[in-house]
Amino acid sequence: LTDVRTAIQSIRHPDFDLKEAVNSLAKQIKQSQPLDVMVEIQAAEIPAAIGYQLFRIIQECLTNVMKHAEASQVNVKLTQAGKRIELNV
Repeated sequence: LTDVRTAIQSIRHPDFDLKEAVNSLAKQIKQSQPLDVMVEIQAAEIPAAIGYQLFRIIQECLTNVMKHAEASQVNVKLTQAGKRIELNV
């Protein structure tokens, strides 16, 4: 519970780092679930507000994978080209 609270506080910070947050989430999942989470983020600096929303989307996708898929591995790939951001889970 303490880890979750710490993670939530860090994502509300104005200097929110999407890469760091997603990698931290992946590490937490790997430690608690039989699910290998592979993360690839290729993006320039994303504003904190947008990064936070992307994190919540990724978090929800991974929750759905854990609940509904019988997967042993999931890939999270986020790329940015100019103002366009593409997310694949």
